[in-house]
Amino acid sequence: MKFDSNNHENAIQEAQRILKEAQIDFALRLEKAVNGVSEVAEGTVHTIGKGVQRLFWRTSYFFDGYEDVNQRINREDIRIIRAVGAVFSGGVFDNNAIKKISKIYIEKLLEPYASNEPFLNRLHEKLVSSSSKMTYFASKLITSKLTKNAIISAITESIYVAVINKAFIREGFRKLGMSMTLAFQFYGYVDKASVSASKLKRECPALYWSLYADNLEMLYFIFEPLFKKGVSVIQKGKTSSVDDVYESIIEIIGYN
Repeated sequence: MKFDSNNHENAIQEAQRILKEAQIDFALRLEKAVNGVSEVAEGTVHTIGKGVQRLFWRTSYFFDGYEDVNQRINREDIRIIRAVGAVFSGGVFDNNAIKKISKIYIEKLLEPYASNEPFLNRLHEKLVSSSSKMTYFASKLITSKLTKNAIISAITESIYVAVINKAFIREGFRKLGMSMTLAFQFYGYVDKASVSASKLKRECPALYWSLYADNLEMLYFIFEPLFKKGVSVIQKGKTSSVDDVYESIIEIIGYN
């Protein structure tokens, strides 16, 4: 067979092209990995920094006029211990701090309409008609009879399934659990929890005190991205429309 120099040259060029693409791809992957690590490290350092700051504030009773700061921190520390106890007493997913928080949220969201069956029926129809891509969610709603309790129960269970499937929710509980072995990092999460709980107390006392009754308000910071829209709907009470409630539920189902 005669040697074809053109084909040989083309083959070399193709191999070089593939190698170059592979090198670029590897470089991009490496850069992404390094950036990811740096982001995690930055977040961890920030959390630890908050923990150190909070621990310093804990000594504020040594300074005149700071007794109230120390008392507030003491109260919050007790609340986070109770919240962690509520989670780990039966396991995060078995007992269900997640299910309890989802249930309390939905109860507060639908509370103004608990006796308004026409409202609940309209909400049911909108959810069923728009949930064709969400098999479990649709099946729970379609098979529920059009009664107040059945509709509320179906929505609550569907929201729970949606919430528990969110990676960032599971990751939030995992990080909280792991941080307990690192005092400063755990204390940083306590600071995050207290800021989020205080904000909820100001913005939506009804939801805050309902979570508080079950020792769960200090875990709200994990769920805050999911419940933002619903919190404003709960605040509005009976002035909220079917669309308001519907959108706050669908936002949870579709949140990544």
